[in-house]
Amino acid sequence: MNTYFKILLLAEKCIKNEVLANVMKNKLKNKIHYVHEEKELRRYQYECNLILMVDLSSLSTKLIEKIMPYQCGFNKSWRVILFNVGEKVDVELITHWKNCCGIFCTDISSTIMIDAIKKINDGEIWLPRSVMSELVTNYRAQSKPIEKEIIATTLKLTQREEDILKLLVSGDSNAKMADSLFVSESTIKTHLYNTFKKIEVKNRREARAWAERRFM
Repeated sequence: MNTYFKILLLAEKCIKNEVLANVMKNKLKNKIHYVHEEKELRRYQYECNLILMVDLSSLSTKLIEKIMPYQCGFNKSWRVILFNVGEKVDVELITHWKNCCGIFCTDISSTIMIDAIKKINDGEIWLPRSVMSELVTNYRAQSKPIEKEIIATTLKLTQREEDILKLLVSGDSNAKMADSLFVSESTIKTHLYNTFKKIEVKNRREARAWAERRFM
C-alpha cells in the first residue's frame, strides 16, 4: 500500500466540502487539492498515487459532461471516487466514470469514508451493496449471450484473420504482422478491414478487446 497519495477534490468550495477536506487532511495526513474544471486536471495528468474525488451534488451537469470525454487523459493509476451520490445509485455511473473504484452516498459517515478511502488506495473497490448486487445480476444476464455471439462470429473468420487478431492482441504493428505472416502491409490492411466488419468493431482498440475475450 502507498501510504502517501494525493487527493484531488473536484467540487465546489462550500462549508460541507471544506469540513470534508479538513477531516481527510487530519485523518489521512495527505494533501487535498481543489480542482474546478478540466484544464486544472491537466496539471496532474502525469502524476501517480492520486485519488480523484468527484462531488456529484455540487458540480453542474454542464461541467460533468465537459469532463467526461477528458477521462481518456487520466493517468491509468488514478482511482476515481464519486461522492455525495443520491440514495438511488445508477449503475451506469460505474461505466461512465473511468477507473471508478468507489461510490459514497450522501449518508456515509466520515469515519467509514476515511476507512473506505484507505481501502481504495490499497486496491480495493467500495460500492454500495445495491450496486454490487445489480452488477452481478447484469453480468450473469449478459455473459452467456456475449459468449454465444463471440463463438458465432468466430466461425465466420478465416484462419488468417484469426492469426492477425492474435497478433493484434500482442500489440504488433501492421509492418510487424506483415513480416510475421510473410505478406505485404496492404494485405494486412485488407484483412483488418474485412475482420473489423465481421466482428463489428470500428478500430484496433475495439478489435483487440474483442480478441482478448475470444482468445485469451
